[in-house]
Amino acid sequence: MLINSENGVIELETFATRLYKGMSLDQLKQSDFYKEKYHDLWDVKTGYFWYYFKPVEIKGYQVSFSLCFFKDHLDIIHMNTWENSDAKDWNEWTEEKEMNVFRRNNTFLT
Repeated sequence: MLINSENGVIELETFATRLYKGMSLDQLKQSDFYKEKYHDLWDVKTGYFWYYFKPVEIKGYQVSFSLCFFKDHLDIIHMNTWENSDAKDWNEWTEEKEMNVFRRNNTFLT
């Protein structure tokens, strides 16, 4: 994976897929990333749709992607690392666990 810090394009080399603001939903749906890792969809009922994907292993990290489309074009990319020890709901959440995720995400991005 490569993130272009100038334009925000994310290259998922394993899936021959480029994620970038403004990409069309059709482009995403034709990608190997979508075909192999699509997990769920949330229609916000405001013209926004969130697409959720199964984690991808990148350099020893499990990385999750959530892509927000406004109508037919990518508007927001959320990317974060994930581990089994992370809180799965509010009952498991602690500040310590959240800070561990924060530090892990920063290490990954560095």
